[in-house]
This record gives sequence, structure tokens and C-alpha cells, in this order.
Amino acid sequence: MKKIILAFTICFLFYLNINQEIIVPTANITDDYNFYILEFPNQNVSTNNFNKYFADINVIWIEPYINPLFNVKTRYQFKNINYFKEQYINLLIEKGYRKFAMNLKIEGIKIKRIKVYSSDKTISNLKIENIKFDIIYN
Repeated sequence: MKKIILAFTICFLFYLNINQEIIVPTANITDDYNFYILEFPNQNVSTNNFNKYFADINVIWIEPYINPLFNVKTRYQFKNINYFKEQYINLLIEKGYRKFAMNLKIEGIKIKRIKVYSSDKTISNLKIENIKFDIIYN
């Protein structure tokens, strides 16, 4: 009799384990739009690959990595990546950094930080290594 009760108990517990719902924790990803400040500490985003990541995202301003010796402003209002690149290179040429500006024209300007207006889902789908971001809620 003990064997039958033990077998019945084991089957009942096995049945309960199978029927339990599996709860997987996920991030709170919604279609809400917010302002984000994205930072790229690895310097892995530049003007050469910018459109690969941000073609469909509304970029507000852009901040390049700047040599501290240059006396140039740090943030630029964003219209499109080609306009920014042209504006920044012309500014360096005007300041007398022609050789450096010509190198940047070929190598691309490393991007330090950008401000975007986008959905949580779009930001979470970005495949950029070691990206840091801050949310600025509406």
C-alpha cells in the first residue's frame, strides 16, 4: 500500500511541475517614444557607419570625440550625417588643422555621444557594443 501511495504522490508532483507556467523576466520594452542620450565609449561609431545604426532614428544633436587641443564647439545640431561631416571638417580647416581634417574625411569622425528621439523598442534593438544610454522622459 505504501508503494502505491508513494507512486501516486510522485506522479502527482510530476504532473504539477509540467503544468506550471514558466515565467521569463524581460525588460519593459514598449512603443513609447522618449529622448535618449547614447554614449559610445569604445569609439565604435563613426560617420562612416552612422547610417547603418541610425538611418531610421530621429537624431537631435551629435557630439564627436574631439582632440582637446582643438578649440571647437562640442555639440552640433543634426540635419544629416553628410552635413555634420562637412560642417565639422570645414571648421577644423578654418582653425588651421587641415591635415587632421583630411584624415578625418577618409577615416570618419568618431562619435562620442548623440541625443535621439526614438521608441524603447528601437533603442533596445541597436546592435552596438558597450553602448551606454540615459533616458530623458517626456
